[in-house]
Amino acid sequence: MLQGKQMVYSRLDASGAHCTSISRVLSFEGHLLSDKKSLKHLKCEITGIPAEVLENIAHSYRVSDVKEWAKNRVTTEPEEQIHCLLSILNVFIIASYGEGIDNATKRLDDELERISNETRFMVPYARNNHFVGYESKLAELESMVLDGQQTTKIAITGPGGIGKSQLALELAHRTQQNYKNCSVFWISAADMDSFYQACSYVAQKLSIPGWDNESRDSRKLLQVHLSRESTRKWLLIYDDADDASLGASNEPRQRVTILLDFIPQSDHGRIIFTTASNNTAEMLAPENTMH
Repeated sequence: MLQGKQMVYSRLDASGAHCTSISRVLSFEGHLLSDKKSLKHLKCEITGIPAEVLENIAHSYRVSDVKEWAKNRVTTEPEEQIHCLLSILNVFIIASYGEGIDNATKRLDDELERISNETRFMVPYARNNHFVGYESKLAELESMVLDGQQTTKIAITGPGGIGKSQLALELAHRTQQNYKNCSVFWISAADMDSFYQACSYVAQKLSIPGWDNESRDSRKLLQVHLSRESTRKWLLIYDDADDASLGASNEPRQRVTILLDFIPQSDHGRIIFTTASNNTAEMLAPENTMH
C-alpha cells in the first residue's frame, strides 16, 4: 500500500505543475487508492499551487506568485525550478540543462520582458490616483475576471455617476501592472459612431490585416482577431454600454446591429461591460452582473 502511494508522489514530482493525467492510483493488489478528484487536495498541498491553476482554468496570475510556487520545489537539477514554470506562464524557451538556476532565471525574465513589450494597453484614460472606497467591489471584480473563475463576460450596472467606469478603469490599470502577459483594450459603446471609431483605432494599432481597407468592417476584424486561439490573453472593456443596439433602436429591425454581434469568443479573453441599464446587463452578461 505504501509503495502504491509513493508512486503518486514520484509522479507528481516528475511531471510538474500541470499534473492532471493521473486518473486512478491502484495498489499492487489492484485496490483503488485514490483518483483524480481525491488527489486535488494532495497536489495543492505538495506544490503550494492553487487548484484552479493545476486544473489549468485560471485566466491570469502574477509572475511573482508563480515564482513563489517554485521556491520549495525539489528538482533533480537546479534550473528545473525555472523550467517547471514555463507551461503555467505560457512561455516557450528551450530547457537547457546544466545552465544553472541564475542563467535559467535570466532567460525566463528576458522572455517575459519581451512578451510584456508585445502586449498592448489601449486605455484612453489615466489612472485615478484618488480612487478609494471600492476595494471590496474591486477585489470581487478582479477575482471574477483574473483569478480563475470561469467567467467570460461580466456586467457592472447601476445609475450614472456611481463609479462604474472608474471601477473598470482601476481594474484595467491593475491588470497592466500585475499581469504582464495580458493585453487590455477599452472600447466606448456609448453609440454606434463611438463604437466603430474605437474598434478601428484598436484594429489599426494591432495592425490587423484589412484595417486600412474601407470595404472591411473594423468591428468584425477586431472580433475575429481576438477570437483566434493564437491571440494572447486579453481583457476587453466595453464602457457606457447602456443600449445594446448602440443607439440604433429606432432603425428598422433588419438594420439594427447590436453589440452582441461583434463580441469575440475566446478562452483567452475576459470581457467587462459598464452599463446603466439592468436590461442591457441581463442581455450582455446574464450570469454575471455586479450592482
